[in-house]
Amino acid sequence: PPAVPLLAELTHDHSIRGDRPVCQPAMASFQSSKLTVSIVPWQLSADLRSTAAANCMVLLEPEKSPYAAGSLVRAWLWDDQIS
Repeated sequence: PPAVPLLAELTHDHSIRGDRPVCQPAMASFQSSKLTVSIVPWQLSADLRSTAAANCMVLLEPEKSPYAAGSLVRAWLWDDQIS
C-alpha cells in the first residue's frame, strides 16, 4: 500500500532554494508527545551517508520556504522504531 505521510514539527529553521519541491532526509523523534523532525545535513541525492543516518524523509515546498522552527511538514517514516 502507498506510504502515508505524518505531520511533524520542525525543530529548527530551514530554507530551500529553487522552485521545485524537495524531499530531504531527517531524524524523527517524539518530544513532549509530538512527532518532531530535524533535517539531516545533506548534499543532494548522491549523499548516501547522510541518507543512511536518517529515519524519515520530509517534503519541503518552495512556496512555504523559509520554514521556521515549529512549522509542520509532511514526513514519511522509514520504520516504526522512533525514539
